[in-house]
Amino acid sequence: MISKPRWLRLIGIVLMARLALALFLPIDLAGDESYYWEWGRNLDFGYFSKPPLIGWMMWVLGVFGCDTESGIRVTAAIIGTGSLYFLGALTAEIATPRDAFRVVALLASAPFALPANLFLTIDSPLVFFWSAALLLTWRLRDAASTISRSDTALAAVLALGVLTKQIMLTFIPLWFIWLAIDPNRRRQLSTLRVYVIAAAPVLALTIPLWWNAQENWVTIQHTASHFAASAWGVRKALGSLGAFLGSQWVLWGVVAIPVAITALTRRSGANPSADSTRSFLTLWSLPVLALILLLSLRQNILPNWAAVFWLPLMIQAGISLNECWWRRGIALNLVVQFGLIAAIIVTPQLTLAKTPFDRVMGWERYAQQIASQDRSIWPEREGVDARRAIIVVGHRYSASQLAFYHPERPSVRLWQPSDEIRTQYGIWNRRQPITQEEALLVVTDDRTSLPPDLRARWPCVRSLGSEIIPVTGGLARTVQLWHAQRECRKSDVRSSP
Repeated sequence: MISKPRWLRLIGIVLMARLALALFLPIDLAGDESYYWEWGRNLDFGYFSKPPLIGWMMWVLGVFGCDTESGIRVTAAIIGTGSLYFLGALTAEIATPRDAFRVVALLASAPFALPANLFLTIDSPLVFFWSAALLLTWRLRDAASTISRSDTALAAVLALGVLTKQIMLTFIPLWFIWLAIDPNRRRQLSTLRVYVIAAAPVLALTIPLWWNAQENWVTIQHTASHFAASAWGVRKALGSLGAFLGSQWVLWGVVAIPVAITALTRRSGANPSADSTRSFLTLWSLPVLALILLLSLRQNILPNWAAVFWLPLMIQAGISLNECWWRRGIALNLVVQFGLIAAIIVTPQLTLAKTPFDRVMGWERYAQQIASQDRSIWPEREGVDARRAIIVVGHRYSASQLAFYHPERPSVRLWQPSDEIRTQYGIWNRRQPITQEEALLVVTDDRTSLPPDLRARWPCVRSLGSEIIPVTGGLARTVQLWHAQRECRKSDVRSSP
């Protein structure tokens, strides 16, 4: 019996650890997760801010009855570990199985891996498809002119990646450049197979583009808003640059990152194999990271924007680090990860007014308390969704978390002015106007009065008071509740919030 390579056995151990965290760590879903879950309940060819694949994934989980908190968590852990497998396999092919073990250990212990494998957001499937594409691209470096199964797999992976996030499109020009810079690979650019593969993600993109054409190009407008110009100053630019560099350094490893960059930028000598590996890892990392670095001088960069471009650097770090510094890097990474896990466990018992984990705590209790009010007003539950609407006035997460954690998982709307489309809820409100005669209004922000256009729709409102939802030992959310009706009954008390 042939034993499995050490790096594969390590992946199995990592998967077990991630599944344990997914099932037992005391946190609720992140707001994006419940928001994407709502997308899955409203299947479509596109959505407000992203292509449709994350919504389709949530729909599939719902079909199989796995759209629960644990089901979503386990799915994120499995997808993340799949990415780890692709990167380990790539390292084993470009270097050695021993290096694959080192790379898998670095990636699994990196602080970024904790949220990436706990939360089923866009990053999880994007890293999965990007990692798979890197492996397939390397395997096809000396491909013949005929289309093979690996070609078909690469085309499918690129197409699914584009349906996850538009940044997957950058893989194609990087691939073309990598083929062009080497005389032995350059001949592939004269074959049809390269362009057939490249056409797959472009064709896939027509799906959300067609949807956007029906919705006034809302996704393009939203994406463009991330790059809107703002007042520039040297101090602000340096602060943004420092924040980006600092976050990336901590998330990907304080030891691994400088070693990898140094290894990729120095001359490798006369070894053609080393040159080929170095050019591959360099091209898919440093040029785009340099552009993002320049962009950080202009605006704030979210820590996850550059995630896929750090993957080749982590591979180079695993190959380049000597044994002593590799062990130190793993140790430092694990200290950060275990520190985060311990903080998540301890935070609910602390009396702190604010913590980094507030966004993933208290949501289940929030939904249960509002559900209790819902049942007290409308005790007859059969057909209740047709008689009353639940409308959140506040952030989209407050709406999606209420829908997810409410025991009956009702339709929950987010109130937005009819002339504004700022979230996916605005699109749904336009397509399916709220027609119920009564509504439970859930005000989650700090406003002191209800929106005038909402009052015009339901002129008779009765205050139900406030609900105080504990989040941690020192933090609570305050929610105002109102019972709204189109026509007042004699027994109702009319108020003017």
